[in-house]
Amino acid sequence: MQFDKYPSGDVREHVSQRIDHRDKKAKIFFDMRDMNLSPEQRERLIFLLGPRYEGGHQFKIVYREFKTFQANYIRAMEIFREIYWEAIRAPSRCITLDRNPYRREQITKKFYGKTAEERKANRKLFK
Repeated sequence: MQFDKYPSGDVREHVSQRIDHRDKKAKIFFDMRDMNLSPEQRERLIFLLGPRYEGGHQFKIVYREFKTFQANYIRAMEIFREIYWEAIRAPSRCITLDRNPYRREQITKKFYGKTAEERKANRKLFK
């Protein structure tokens, strides 16, 4: 996670005269590779992000409704928390086994044995 704070702008604290609020905007960048998501959870996260996702591994959440950077930062983190927890609700099973028959065969041989006789005997033991 990484965030940007706009370094300059109109920093006068005269609320009625101030027109530049760029230093109050909170931009937070996240990397999906750090989240350890299953492929289905990753797809759900991308769907929930909507226009915030521009492709690749990184996405950003920007919030600029409040008058202070801290309040905007807290709200952006709340938005991320809700999106992340909703994405985690997706099934975490390995979709690769359903989609790739070669991987399924490799895992079956690893667990039950390389030959057909070994697999047949081991399956009887596990049932």
